[in-house]
Amino acid sequence: MISPGSKGALKNQGEPKDDINIAWDPSLQSSWTWRKICAVKDIFKPGYHLNQWCDGKYTVATRYRWLQGPQTKAQWAPVVWNRLNVPKHSFIARLFAKERLLTKDRLRAFGLPIDGICDLCAVHTEDHKHLFYQCAFSIRCWAILRQWLCVSLPPQDILHWCVNWRCRSLLKKHLVFAAVVAVLYQIWRARILCRIGMVVHSPTQVMKEVKSFVQARFQSRKWLSKYQTTWFFKAV
Repeated sequence: MISPGSKGALKNQGEPKDDINIAWDPSLQSSWTWRKICAVKDIFKPGYHLNQWCDGKYTVATRYRWLQGPQTKAQWAPVVWNRLNVPKHSFIARLFAKERLLTKDRLRAFGLPIDGICDLCAVHTEDHKHLFYQCAFSIRCWAILRQWLCVSLPPQDILHWCVNWRCRSLLKKHLVFAAVVAVLYQIWRARILCRIGMVVHSPTQVMKEVKSFVQARFQSRKWLSKYQTTWFFKAV
């Protein structure tokens, strides 16, 4: 605890009954954590003085949304956060959409002394585009997915295609989205396993795992009708 008289503690600005008008002025000798805590007060001060928080009961969620400001929804959000997706698949798909996965080209840019050759094909330089679209392993996975679901997936920009895809059946749309996200996860998982020297399954075996993931998620949905369940097992 910091006493009121200590150096770098709180200084009253003339209104002792109002805690928001107390200046949090840490000294340069104060810890980094304490300086950050003091800085947060100034960030939230406009919301307090402009009465932007007088909209009901205080909650952390509403104040966090106020702090974020106006947000635009990403176009790929319906694909990545599709309700049939496995959560860990959605997490990897989000990093994929934002190109934040640590492929070798990014690791080398950070200064890591590693080779830039793709671990899956051992031929080309590994970057985001190659790993998920141009690698022989990935190409084979997408080809199996096209044959399985009878959809014309493009060779690149698959999430963009999913966003603009027109399908009469909402259920089939959810199914395709879940399968696409599962393939993205499996490609990244295969890359990690190969990197650490473990056995990597063939694309055919990987796609069997994708099918099992999608089927399990589909069967766990209680809102599906008997007709929809029958249609799914005929499709897969």
